[in-house]
Amino acid sequence: MTNVSSRAKAPVTSSSSLRSTTAFTRSMPRPNGGAPCWQTSFLGPNVVAPATDDILNTPCGNFRNISGHFGIIGTPVIDPVTGTLYVVARTKEFGTNFVQKLHALDITTGAERANSPVLITATYPGTGTGSISGVLTFDSLRENQRSALALVNGIVYIGWASTAIGIPITAG
Repeated sequence: MTNVSSRAKAPVTSSSSLRSTTAFTRSMPRPNGGAPCWQTSFLGPNVVAPATDDILNTPCGNFRNISGHFGIIGTPVIDPVTGTLYVVARTKEFGTNFVQKLHALDITTGAERANSPVLITATYPGTGTGSISGVLTFDSLRENQRSALALVNGIVYIGWASTAIGIPITAG
């Protein structure tokens, strides 16, 4: 990786459904007794990780393919040119507002890059579930960012799937 210090060169990263991303060095011996190089949490005052029941107590009943919390489900992607890790975090803000945000983190420090995070929103023409006057709107509660992020020519691609069988989705 260019522009990345030797301490974090080729880091191993881990993301969790509780909304945090952690980086560990791959170098030996491990500095600080193997402690993480950094950890970034996407939680805070009035921002929590949605519990499974927040998401699944909707039209799909008791189906449970993810337990605990919905957080960072999709695998992040690293831009080796800029030293940026991209990750989508799903949160529940102020008790009822479900959001998904794309975070761009400095791979050496875990700090948010300029203009990060970005709230994920979308509208597009269609007549599926939730369509209003022929327009579908991205639903942060129901759309589940499961797949790994992809980076192609400096552009981050993100895919969504259903949260569970029986929940209609409109993103893809």
